[in-house]
Amino acid sequence: MLEAVQAFAAKKPVWGICAGLVLLANELTSTPGGNPANIKVANGTSALAEKLAKKDYSTPVDQPLIGGLDVTLSRNYFGRQSASAWREMRLSDAASDAKLGKAAYFIRAPAVVKHGNSATPLAYVNDVVVAVESQDKRVLGTA
Repeated sequence: MLEAVQAFAAKKPVWGICAGLVLLANELTSTPGGNPANIKVANGTSALAEKLAKKDYSTPVDQPLIGGLDVTLSRNYFGRQSASAWREMRLSDAASDAKLGKAAYFIRAPAVVKHGNSATPLAYVNDVVVAVESQDKRVLGTA
């Protein structure tokens, strides 16, 4: 079944929202939570927090993916359900010109931690990409 979906996504326009963005990523990391200050251990900062602070997203996750977006994604980047919040976004010129909203709820949402040249960021929360499209504008992903 995965192969059939991959073949469809390779030819047709697709839009992945939240978990759909996860599936459209070419790579996932196992670094949850985007705020290193939120990850503590009894005697200081955890190794994971240190990796996040250094922007070290080098631990890939082995999960079947559809792929199609040249991005590395961190699932649940914004934390647990209790950290869900309405957040302001900074939009790219193209997203602003399209009159897209400048804020959204992020509920255990993923975030793009790395993107290649064939992926164009469309929206950011702080400096983290939360919406991206493929260079050919056929694949769209939003957190």
